[in-house]
Amino acid sequence: MKFISFLLILFSFPACYCLAGEKESITITSYHKVISDKADNTVGEGRCKVFGFVHSINVPMNKVKVGLSDHSLVTKTDSTGYYELILSESDSSIYAFKSGFDEDVVESHDFKSKHSVQIDFYLAKNRQNMQMKKPVIYLYADKDTECQLSITPHNSMSFTYPETKDSWIVKIHKDGSLIAKNKEVPYLFWEGNQDLQLNSENDKIIGNVVSKGDVVTFFEDELTNFGLSRTEVTDFITFWAPQMTTAEKYLIQFKTNEEYENEIARLSCDCIFDAELRIFALIQPLKSDEKVGVTKQHLKKNERIGLTLVEWGGAISNDQKTF
Repeated sequence: MKFISFLLILFSFPACYCLAGEKESITITSYHKVISDKADNTVGEGRCKVFGFVHSINVPMNKVKVGLSDHSLVTKTDSTGYYELILSESDSSIYAFKSGFDEDVVESHDFKSKHSVQIDFYLAKNRQNMQMKKPVIYLYADKDTECQLSITPHNSMSFTYPETKDSWIVKIHKDGSLIAKNKEVPYLFWEGNQDLQLNSENDKIIGNVVSKGDVVTFFEDELTNFGLSRTEVTDFITFWAPQMTTAEKYLIQFKTNEEYENEIARLSCDCIFDAELRIFALIQPLKSDEKVGVTKQHLKKNERIGLTLVEWGGAISNDQKTF
């Protein structure tokens, strides 16, 4: 899962090869497919016609530069994403590039004389590093319990409260209070920096596009369904909703439980939790007229029993980007 140059607080989009129609396991990056390579008598001797389409998340991309890697011949895609080039049979490499997206290069292709070759490009947004904001950890127990707990982000930790360099020793009281570093706190707090990417499936981003006016209701419904308590939902909304007022709509993707562990931060504890609910929101402002190919994300309900850990956090871009 991957991205561009946002001025943010934590999240970025790295890369992994994936073909359209395949389910992506971790990330999406720019790639291409040779659709066809056929003899064509309408093409001149020593020449090869190269054409195709450029997409990003199933959306045609306009004004993408496509040309020879030495930049001696360059064209741009039209509003349908279509491009066309007439190459020499001695040429072997072309590229597709647009600012804000990862470049893709076709290397060492045999462009035969009097042939037409269709090559389609699929561009992914540049990687970007964002700061993960306010991941907080709530702990609940049905009897007084003491645990040693540590969080290890996949990149770096920038702040903790109560302050710790490795782990917290936490006393969890059955009345819901926590004692860590001789302080009574409602939760454990940390922030860090991490490279992340919006996950996709079948060349569509997994998530939901939510209008500005529906943000609060969306979070209330989704987080409650996931299993967060009224207090936890309120804490989440009062932190994030005020930051989601500049755009008319937002793309929101949640990373939960196993994805949280694998992509956000590893959790280590000497106690065995009966229930763990971990959820992280990636939030991307969208332009008002922007259309994004998405596969709607549906969160699974989690049961809360016995010794329970709840963790939420997120990252938001300060820029409205085009997919």
